[in-house]
Amino acid sequence: MAKLGRYVLPILKPVAKSIGKQAIRSGVQMAGDIIEGHNPKQAFKQNFKQGARALFKKVVKKNPPKKTVKRKRKAKPVVSSKLKRARKQDIFD
Repeated sequence: MAKLGRYVLPILKPVAKSIGKQAIRSGVQMAGDIIEGHNPKQAFKQNFKQGARALFKKVVKKNPPKKTVKRKRKAKPVVSSKLKRARKQDIFD
């Protein structure tokens, strides 16, 4: 479980932070709507939808869909036949 936490926590931590900030913003807006005299249920629905949209836009803007790029293979260095012959000659042969 500890190994899983090492990989998952760095991914989830910024997401949870964004969700928490948006929840606070939506809560403040909802409280403001209730103070103004709006129906609490209606204020919740409206602010929840706006918050979800804002969060989704932020996530998509921050992490756009990635395109896969094929990598070119590195060419192996060409070894000339003279070098091959020179390598074969050894004093211990």
